[in-house]
Amino acid sequence: MKNLNYLLTVCCLIGFVNLSNAQNQDSVDVDVLFSQLDSSRVPTGILMDKVLAAGPSFYKNDGINSEMPILNSFGVLDNFWLLNHGSMNGPSIPHTLELIDSAHSYLARKGSYTIILADHDFNYIDSLAIQDSLITLNDSVFIDGPKFQKSPYRTSRFINSTVLDSFYVSSASFVFEQDFYFSNSGIPQSIEVDFGDGQGFRSASFGVALTPNFSEFNATYNGKRAIFTVRIKKNNTWSTTKFKVNTIDCSASTQAPTPSPAPWYSGNNFRFGNISTSPFDISQVVEGNAYVHYRPDILPGEENLFKRPFIIIEGFETGNYDPNKAENYRMGDFGWCELW
Repeated sequence: MKNLNYLLTVCCLIGFVNLSNAQNQDSVDVDVLFSQLDSSRVPTGILMDKVLAAGPSFYKNDGINSEMPILNSFGVLDNFWLLNHGSMNGPSIPHTLELIDSAHSYLARKGSYTIILADHDFNYIDSLAIQDSLITLNDSVFIDGPKFQKSPYRTSRFINSTVLDSFYVSSASFVFEQDFYFSNSGIPQSIEVDFGDGQGFRSASFGVALTPNFSEFNATYNGKRAIFTVRIKKNNTWSTTKFKVNTIDCSASTQAPTPSPAPWYSGNNFRFGNISTSPFDISQVVEGNAYVHYRPDILPGEENLFKRPFIIIEGFETGNYDPNKAENYRMGDFGWCELW
């Protein structure tokens, strides 16, 4: 885009930004560059030129361009970061960690994965704004004018969606919620979602959970990854975004046991050595209790024998087995089902 290339050239010349690391460094210099512009003249309140490393994946994602790359959750969160930092009047989307925490909290409380959706109009500086004196670069800072007969900004659109967790294909449900729909252009008339399960688009409503049926592999589901397609209708026009989600297909032939509280003895039956704080007392021994879960199909003569045992220590999440509340019993994509 001409306007983006122009501003990149300007910023390189004035030495404000290392563009290759723009997202990883402090953005104070960029804020200074745009700090004197009248934010009330930015129609959408989001000036994406502030985020000089926005890149083609963000600018092409207008809900219409069919060449938009299909991003995973990290790529979508990266775009959310860009949108957040392009705002002239505070964040349009919560900071990444807040968004992740909120989605995990919803999953723990409701048992469904939230499909996070952002649909924002944003502005960028027109490529001829400086040439036409609508904006001036004055002492390494952009200022309005001297001509004010028309706006120096053009408007475009940003639409992205994601699910922040991998999920079990056998039982996971998904839901759109208004608290996880971020937009400066109003609520959509309709929302439809294709889970990539071969069932096509389904109508979705806020607060109503939907459950896919991943029975066969296809072009959008290969057993390890599914491609979701979300389309929304505004002003009688449909717009589309796609994203990738990691899937977990646990089809072990042996029923995984439900973890239960171990019959630990009271604290008086443990003897703790001082090995956690300096100075370390190596004369004492740390003792605890270990419990064995034997396989159910033991051969005659092999009772009570160890055979290639797994030893599980603290750090492996062993809460109640519930596929819809995966964070309660597994770490990342690995838990009881995969282990068994």
